[in-house]
Amino acid sequence: YGQAAAPYYAGYAGHPYAGSLVAGYPYAGQGFGGYPYASLPYAGYPYVVAAPAKVEAKPVEASALPAVFYAPAQTLSYAAAPAMSLAPAQAVPYAAASPALVPYSTGSQFHAQDEFGNLNYGYANINSAKQEVGNTYGGVTGEYSYVDAKWGVLQTVT
Repeated sequence: YGQAAAPYYAGYAGHPYAGSLVAGYPYAGQGFGGYPYASLPYAGYPYVVAAPAKVEAKPVEASALPAVFYAPAQTLSYAAAPAMSLAPAQAVPYAAASPALVPYSTGSQFHAQDEFGNLNYGYANINSAKQEVGNTYGGVTGEYSYVDAKWGVLQTVT
Protein backbone atom coordinates (compact mmCIF):
# COMPACT_ATOMS: atom_id res chain seq x y z
CA TYR A 1 0.00 0.00 0.00
CA GLY A 2 1.09 3.55 -0.55
CA GLN A 3 2.61 2.56 -3.90
CA ALA A 4 1.25 3.35 -7.33
CA ALA A 5 -0.24 0.39 -9.16
CA ALA A 6 2.09 -1.33 -11.61
CA PRO A 7 1.20 -0.44 -15.20
CA TYR A 8 -0.19 -3.08 -17.55
CA TYR A 9 3.14 -3.54 -19.32
CA ALA A 10 5.22 -3.86 -16.19
CA GLY A 11 8.05 -5.71 -17.97
CA TYR A 12 9.34 -2.64 -19.81
CA ALA A 13 12.82 -1.45 -18.96
CA GLY A 14 12.96 1.57 -16.71
CA HIS A 15 10.06 0.44 -14.56
CA PRO A 16 10.89 -0.30 -10.89
CA TYR A 17 9.49 -3.82 -11.23
CA ALA A 18 11.07 -4.50 -14.63
CA GLY A 19 12.17 -8.06 -15.34
CA SER A 20 10.21 -11.21 -15.94
CA LEU A 21 6.45 -11.17 -15.99
CA VAL A 22 6.21 -12.68 -12.50
CA ALA A 23 8.80 -10.31 -11.10
CA GLY A 24 6.74 -7.40 -12.43
CA TYR A 25 4.46 -7.52 -9.37
CA PRO A 26 5.37 -6.25 -5.89
CA TYR A 27 4.31 -9.51 -4.19
CA ALA A 28 6.21 -11.81 -6.58
CA GLY A 29 8.90 -12.83 -4.07
CA GLN A 30 6.51 -13.75 -1.26
CA GLY A 31 5.48 -17.15 -2.56
CA PHE A 32 2.14 -18.86 -2.13
CA GLY A 33 1.55 -21.18 0.81
CA GLY A 34 -1.98 -22.21 -0.10
CA TYR A 35 -5.22 -21.36 1.56
CA PRO A 36 -5.20 -21.00 5.37
CA TYR A 37 -7.78 -23.77 5.79
CA ALA A 38 -6.03 -26.27 3.48
CA SER A 39 -4.41 -28.19 6.37
CA LEU A 40 -7.68 -28.72 8.26
CA PRO A 41 -9.32 -32.15 7.99
CA TYR A 42 -12.57 -32.47 6.10
CA ALA A 43 -15.12 -34.65 7.82
CA GLY A 44 -17.91 -34.29 5.32
CA TYR A 45 -21.27 -32.69 5.87
CA PRO A 46 -22.06 -31.81 9.52
CA TYR A 47 -25.51 -33.43 9.34
CA VAL A 48 -26.95 -36.85 8.57
CA VAL A 49 -30.06 -37.58 6.54
CA ALA A 50 -31.96 -40.74 7.36
CA ALA A 51 -32.79 -43.07 4.51
CA PRO A 52 -36.47 -43.13 3.56
CA ALA A 53 -38.61 -45.91 4.98
CA LYS A 54 -39.17 -48.91 2.73
CA VAL A 55 -42.49 -48.68 0.94
CA GLU A 56 -44.22 -51.82 -0.14
CA ALA A 57 -46.16 -51.71 -3.41
CA LYS A 58 -49.50 -53.53 -3.31
CA PRO A 59 -51.58 -54.32 -6.38
CA VAL A 60 -55.08 -52.82 -6.43
CA GLU A 61 -57.94 -55.07 -7.39
CA ALA A 62 -60.44 -53.69 -9.91
CA SER A 63 -63.35 -54.64 -7.65
CA ALA A 64 -61.89 -52.42 -4.91
CA LEU A 65 -62.18 -49.30 -7.06
CA PRO A 66 -65.32 -47.18 -6.69
CA ALA A 67 -67.80 -47.31 -9.55
CA VAL A 68 -67.87 -44.16 -11.69
CA PHE A 69 -70.88 -43.21 -13.80
CA TYR A 70 -71.03 -40.50 -16.43
CA ALA A 71 -74.07 -38.79 -17.89
CA PRO A 72 -74.62 -39.45 -21.59
CA ALA A 73 -73.35 -36.79 -23.97
CA GLN A 74 -75.85 -34.21 -25.14
CA THR A 75 -77.15 -34.80 -28.64
CA LEU A 76 -76.95 -31.81 -30.94
CA SER A 77 -78.77 -31.49 -34.24
CA TYR A 78 -78.27 -29.03 -37.06
CA ALA A 79 -80.54 -27.94 -39.85
CA ALA A 80 -79.76 -29.64 -43.12
CA ALA A 81 -77.71 -27.62 -45.59
CA PRO A 82 -79.60 -26.54 -48.70
CA ALA A 83 -78.96 -28.65 -51.78
CA MET A 84 -76.88 -26.98 -54.47
CA SER A 85 -76.57 -27.90 -58.09
CA LEU A 86 -73.43 -27.00 -59.95
CA ALA A 87 -72.89 -26.89 -63.67
CA PRO A 88 -70.00 -28.99 -64.95
CA ALA A 89 -66.77 -27.06 -65.50
CA GLN A 90 -65.84 -26.20 -69.08
CA ALA A 91 -62.42 -27.35 -70.29
CA VAL A 92 -60.20 -24.42 -71.31
CA PRO A 93 -57.38 -25.10 -73.75
CA TYR A 94 -54.03 -23.54 -72.92
CA ALA A 95 -50.43 -23.72 -74.05
CA ALA A 96 -47.82 -24.54 -71.44
CA ALA A 97 -45.52 -21.56 -70.95
CA SER A 98 -41.80 -22.12 -70.71
CA PRO A 99 -40.24 -20.67 -67.55
CA ALA A 100 -38.37 -17.41 -68.03
CA LEU A 101 -34.68 -17.62 -67.29
CA VAL A 102 -33.76 -15.06 -64.65
CA PRO A 103 -30.18 -14.53 -63.52
CA TYR A 104 -29.64 -15.52 -59.91
CA SER A 105 -27.97 -13.04 -57.61
CA THR A 106 -27.45 -13.31 -53.91
CA GLY A 107 -27.98 -10.58 -51.39
CA SER A 108 -27.37 -10.36 -47.69
CA GLN A 109 -28.20 -8.10 -44.80
CA PHE A 110 -27.34 -7.92 -41.13
CA HIS A 111 -28.24 -5.91 -38.06
CA ALA A 112 -26.76 -6.02 -34.56
CA GLN A 113 -27.54 -3.80 -31.59
CA ASP A 114 -26.73 -3.97 -27.89
CA GLU A 115 -28.51 -2.65 -24.82
CA PHE A 116 -26.35 0.48 -24.76
CA GLY A 117 -27.56 1.73 -28.15
CA ASN A 118 -24.52 0.76 -30.22
CA LEU A 119 -25.51 -0.61 -33.60
CA ASN A 120 -24.00 -2.18 -36.67
CA TYR A 121 -25.97 -2.89 -39.83
CA GLY A 122 -25.60 -3.22 -43.53
CA TYR A 123 -26.56 -4.99 -46.70
CA ALA A 124 -25.05 -6.08 -49.98
CA ASN A 125 -26.64 -7.02 -53.30
CA ILE A 126 -25.77 -6.98 -56.97
CA ASN A 127 -26.39 -3.22 -57.31
CA SER A 128 -25.20 -1.70 -54.04
CA ALA A 129 -23.77 -2.26 -50.58
CA LYS A 130 -23.99 -0.33 -47.30
CA GLN A 131 -22.39 -0.71 -43.89
CA GLU A 132 -22.99 1.59 -40.89
CA VAL A 133 -21.77 1.66 -37.31
CA GLY A 134 -23.44 3.88 -34.73
CA ASN A 135 -22.73 4.51 -31.07
CA THR A 136 -24.72 5.52 -28.00
CA TYR A 137 -24.01 9.20 -28.46
CA GLY A 138 -25.52 9.39 -31.94
CA GLY A 139 -22.29 9.23 -33.93
CA VAL A 140 -22.65 7.25 -37.15
CA THR A 141 -19.94 6.22 -39.58
CA GLY A 142 -20.17 4.02 -42.62
CA GLU A 143 -19.82 3.50 -46.29
CA TYR A 144 -22.16 3.19 -49.26
CA SER A 145 -21.20 1.73 -52.64
CA TYR A 146 -23.13 1.42 -55.86
CA VAL A 147 -22.53 0.69 -59.52
CA ASP A 148 -22.96 3.79 -61.68
CA ALA A 149 -25.72 3.03 -64.20
CA LYS A 150 -24.26 5.26 -66.90
CA TRP A 151 -20.62 4.15 -66.83
CA GLY A 152 -20.83 0.82 -64.94
CA VAL A 153 -18.16 2.00 -62.49
CA LEU A 154 -18.23 1.26 -58.77
CA GLN A 155 -18.82 4.47 -56.80
CA THR A 156 -18.10 4.65 -53.06
CA VAL A 157 -19.33 7.27 -50.59
CA THR A 158 -17.93 7.32 -47.06
